[in-house]
Amino acid sequence: MHLDLGQPMEKKQLGDLSPEAAAAAIAIRKCGLFKGLDDAWVIGLAEAAVLRRYRAEQRIFTEGDPCPGLFVVSAGLVRIYKRGPSGKDHVLHFADPGKTFAEVAAMGRFSCPANAEAVDDSICVLLPTDRLLALLERHHQLCLQLLRGMSLWVRQLVGLLEDLVLRDATSRVARHLAEALR
Repeated sequence: MHLDLGQPMEKKQLGDLSPEAAAAAIAIRKCGLFKGLDDAWVIGLAEAAVLRRYRAEQRIFTEGDPCPGLFVVSAGLVRIYKRGPSGKDHVLHFADPGKTFAEVAAMGRFSCPANAEAVDDSICVLLPTDRLLALLERHHQLCLQLLRGMSLWVRQLVGLLEDLVLRDATSRVARHLAEALR
């Protein structure tokens, strides 16, 4: 695959993509972090992406590893967790289809801050760090659109933090049930 990062994004259609890139584009389009991206940017990201398949219980990365990139779950379920000094696992979150993980580490060029493991057989779209950052450095409109998506993600994290700090377990369950009914 050759991705010319110095040229404006071409106007391509999903039908112009390889089957793997088309599958990546569909997953990226369904991803909350990339909400609002124009088709050209979705296709550009899909062309830079790699589809990865993981078996249930397969390790995706380990805390401290160099971050391979930003992951978008296309199918299955991924558990992101840290292991405490006593050896007990503490789940940070689960990523199901449409969700991302390792995004902050990829964009900040940090090592992986936690472990990731497939809970079920899973398919993830991997946007390798170097390719993703090269696209963002060259295409400011893509960067701005991605920032909008990240701001929605941060707002969701603040809501989660509010739940954990300001609500007791009964209130959290009641709020979750009320949202499920919407």
